[in-house]
Amino acid sequence: MKEDTEKCKRNVELLEQALEIYSTQAKASAELVEGAWESVKKALNFYTDKHQEFIKRLNYASATIDSEYNIAPPEV
Repeated sequence: MKEDTEKCKRNVELLEQALEIYSTQAKASAELVEGAWESVKKALNFYTDKHQEFIKRLNYASATIDSEYNIAPPEV
């Protein structure tokens, strides 16, 4: 009986160690994923800003071309 109790205690200690290791690994993984997500968000924001700037320039160029070269077709 005492031997079984000792085995159970040892098993509990091993399980506690395993849980601690797993918990530490899970926290590290979560931090890694959060850091990666922040990098992705920064990149997306950068490219979104650049895309918006490009669209503004494109619209400006289009409007300029339309106003400069908006020539009525000749009458037949």
